[in-house]
Amino acid sequence: MNKRLFSAILLILLLLSEVLPYGTVLNFATPDQKIPMFFSYFNLTPYAYGNFTPFLTALLSIAVLILWLIQQKKNRRGLRISICLISAFAFFLSLVPLCLNAYTAIGAVISLCLLLLSVLHIKE
Repeated sequence: MNKRLFSAILLILLLLSEVLPYGTVLNFATPDQKIPMFFSYFNLTPYAYGNFTPFLTALLSIAVLILWLIQQKKNRRGLRISICLISAFAFFLSLVPLCLNAYTAIGAVISLCLLLLSVLHIKE
């Protein structure tokens, strides 16, 4: 499969996964039960409750998309390196909810897409 097509599919899957309302979870607890509430990566509610990394991951993935679109017009090494580094940093940010017990299956898809984008743009 062509690397450009695979990158485009990964970016579309990444952004669609971030828009879905099941990207991150906040666990609210009463004395009797735990109530999970799910949010999109672009929602600021988890950010306000101290889970700031999903929103930062979403912003970095938008930056990766913009750089990827620019790279399609101007194929430069610096753009490729920037895409690799930003997606790698976003990958590590996407793993932070794992430590906060706020990781979901959609979060795993987002992490996988970011990891594959980073690896794909190491050498092109």
